[in-house]
Amino acid sequence: MTERVNREIGRILRAFCHMKYTKWATMTAQVEVWLNQAVHKSTGYAPIELHLNEKRSNPFLTANMYPSVNRVMNKNEPPILELGYSNLKAAAEKRKCYHDKKANPVSFVDGSRVLIRTHPQSNAMLAEIKKFFLLYKGPYVVKKSSGANSYVLTDLDGKIKSTYHMSQLKPFVRAGHNPL
Repeated sequence: MTERVNREIGRILRAFCHMKYTKWATMTAQVEVWLNQAVHKSTGYAPIELHLNEKRSNPFLTANMYPSVNRVMNKNEPPILELGYSNLKAAAEKRKCYHDKKANPVSFVDGSRVLIRTHPQSNAMLAEIKKFFLLYKGPYVVKKSSGANSYVLTDLDGKIKSTYHMSQLKPFVRAGHNPL
């Protein structure tokens, strides 16, 4: 679970700091609050509920936008840690089920748009930190397949960019477009 939270820290800081990399240190306290208030899918509870036995605060609810709900604890209810543990076991079973299924590799058709994974390097002179760069560049257009798992890409003007392995590509989805 720690690895997942650490990944989220990187994603949040990348979203807020990719324009000004030196801003990351000022964001860490707020990111900590957000992550401690966020419900984890695996346990069904926020860390603040499990570790400190405190209720989550929600700035939208404190603005008197919704009626308050008073929940009465039943003495017969299992403690929150037991509920969190049972949710964690159920989530592990669900992950195992997904893992046991074979994943279908993504394939691209000619003319489809894709993003290319970037491999940036930090630059101390420019105060640029690799962690906060965007992970993908694009979109680019698939010109043709070049072998079983590589593709020749062009920019949007039709100029050939290069050949890339499919592991370096990701389908491009327009903002606001729901592919489902």
